[in-house]
Amino acid sequence: MVPKVSIVIPTLNSARTLRRCLDSISSQAFPRSHVEIIVVDAGSTDGTLGILRDYPGIRVFPNPLRTGEAGKRVGLRHARYPLLGLVDSDNILVGRDFLRKVLDPFRDPEVVGSEPRRFAWDPADHVLNRYCALMGVNDPLCYTLGVYDRENVVTGFWTGLDVKWEERGTWHKAWFTPDTNPTVGANAFFIRTRDLKNAVKGDYLFDIDAVSLLISRGRNAYAMVDADVLHLYGRGVGDFVRKQTRRVKDY
Repeated sequence: MVPKVSIVIPTLNSARTLRRCLDSISSQAFPRSHVEIIVVDAGSTDGTLGILRDYPGIRVFPNPLRTGEAGKRVGLRHARYPLLGLVDSDNILVGRDFLRKVLDPFRDPEVVGSEPRRFAWDPADHVLNRYCALMGVNDPLCYTLGVYDRENVVTGFWTGLDVKWEERGTWHKAWFTPDTNPTVGANAFFIRTRDLKNAVKGDYLFDIDAVSLLISRGRNAYAMVDADVLHLYGRGVGDFVRKQTRRVKDY
């Protein structure tokens, strides 16, 4: 049976990357009737809403609290399908078979969440984007602590933690514990909608915190899939600093 998935995309002045993000979703070799796209906008003034008019069928909701975490929460409230994807407006799903790959592990009833285990990189990207992609992490502290969740060019693996895992063909089935919990939950992360709703209260969805809570409750099996997502993190150091500062303020 082909699964149904709700994809939640929070936006705020995302015109620079949004079209590529939406095109990467709409071009998937996956039944369109089984995918709903929910965009939650925080008051964009740069043409973001005009772009959305080029994609019929997208459900658009306002985000009065304006942060990305609040936008994800709004999207979760409106999600209608049993699986949910948290995709940022600067995420590009690589390959027309991306959805098929990351959703296939949910055939295993024990699997709670699934994500691509690599960041793709473009030779034309700013050096900061390429660094983040190759290191598998945006924050050097996460690399130092080993809690990264994407393949790292230095270690050759998707985490530096001592995680129990098994090879399942095109994906690794990993069992996390509160002591071996990588930073899963963002940048094209997919999860069972019911589990996420059970883990989130209030007006904000902090994805990594929600996954940590589920792991502490024993919902700890996750799929790290042989697939790639391109993260257009920024055009330079200024973008990097601005985004990191905003995330600290949001938190």
